Amino acid sequence: ELGREVADGQEARRILRIGEFYSSADETLAKNGFAPNRKPKAVAEPLRAVA
Repeated sequence: ELGREVADGQEARRILRIGEFYSSADETLAKNGFAPNRKPKAVAEPLRAVA
């Protein structure tokens, strides 16, 4: 109907990376083509004191 073949089970596992596990969130993001998590910034003190 759309002009493409239907993936079999092995192809679907490869395409969708079913069954792959990673050791950290950063590794998971990198392997799946996403940007890494931002590093936490130091908490700044308030600009002025609240009365």
